Amino acid sequence: MSDDRIYVRFKGKTLGPLTDTKVRELIRRGQITRMHELSSDGLAWQRAEAFGDIFQKRNQDQPQAVATVPATTSSAPSRGTSTPQNATAQPSSTTSAPIPGQMPEDGVQWYAHVNGDNQGPINSQTLVQWISTGDVHRDTLVWRAGYDDWRPASVCMPERFAPTTAAVTEPDGNSVAQSVSSGGTTSSVPADVCEQFLRHRPWVLMLSIFTLVGSGFAVLYFVTAMVVGADAKWFPRGGSYSVIYGLSGLVNCGVFIAGAILLLNYATSLKTLNRQRNMVHLGLAIQKLYTFWRYSATVFIVFLVLFVGTAVLILVMAAAASNAVN
Repeated sequence: MSDDRIYVRFKGKTLGPLTDTKVRELIRRGQITRMHELSSDGLAWQRAEAFGDIFQKRNQDQPQAVATVPATTSSAPSRGTSTPQNATAQPSSTTSAPIPGQMPEDGVQWYAHVNGDNQGPINSQTLVQWISTGDVHRDTLVWRAGYDDWRPASVCMPERFAPTTAAVTEPDGNSVAQSVSSGGTTSSVPADVCEQFLRHRPWVLMLSIFTLVGSGFAVLYFVTAMVVGADAKWFPRGGSYSVIYGLSGLVNCGVFIAGAILLLNYATSLKTLNRQRNMVHLGLAIQKLYTFWRYSATVFIVFLVLFVGTAVLILVMAAAASNAVN
C-alpha cells in the first residue's frame, strides 16, 4: 500500500488520492467508515476494514489513549495492588457505551441510518436535535468512530430516552412491554399499535375534506336563499320563510363544519404520532378522537330530540284540529 496514494469511494463518488495520515484523520473524525471502499490505484477496491491495517491499528491504539483519562480525572487514590493491565482494561469497557446522563462530546462525528439511508457526518448537537424532533428513534442505528458496528441510538445516548422497561403478562398470556421514563412519562408505542392507528388517517382526511367542501357549497346555497329567495322564481315560497329556511340550513352547515374540524385535528395528531411514536402522543390522538365522538353523539341526541319533539307536536296539533272539526 502506498502512503501517498489512497483513493476513497462511497456511493459511486471517488475522493483522492489522499495520504495515509489524511485517511487516518478522516477515520478518526468519522468521515470514513467501514462501509467505505479504499484503493491504492483507483482500480481495485476493498472495504475499508480490509484495506491494510488502518482500522486494526486504530482499534489497538484506542485503549491506550483512553487509559490515561481515569488517572487525570479520578479523584480517588489508586490502590497499590492495581496493575497496569487492570488500569487499561477498565477504560476499554467504558468506551463501548456512553455514561448515562453524560452529554455527548461536541467534536464527535456521527452517522445515522434514517429513512433507509445513511446520513452524516453530523455533530452531537445535530443528533440530539434529530432525537428531539423524532427523526431519530430509540431503535435508529447510529455509528461513530471507535464503534465496531452500528448501534441503536438508545444505547449510544441513553439519557435522551432513559426508559425502564418491564414485561407485564396479561390474562390471555401475552407479554406486553410497558416502558416508563425517569420523568414519569411513558415511552415508545409498539409498532403494530401505531400502524393500526395510522391506517385511519387517509380515511379521516378524506371524510373531513369532503365534508368541508360540501358544507362550503351548502353555505353558498343557503345564503343565496336568504338574499334572493323571496323574489326568485325557483324558490317555492317567499317572505320570511326564505330567511328561516336559510338560517336553519346555515346552522346545519355549522354543525358539519365543526365536526370536520375535529376530524382534521385528529388527523394532525396521527401525523405527530407517526413522527414521535410515544405514549404521550398516542394519548393525545385518542383524546382528539374521543372529542370528535363526544361531539357527534351530542349532535345526534339533539337532532333526535328535536325530531321526536316536532313529530309529537304535529300529532298533537292534528288531534286538536280533528276534535275541532267534530
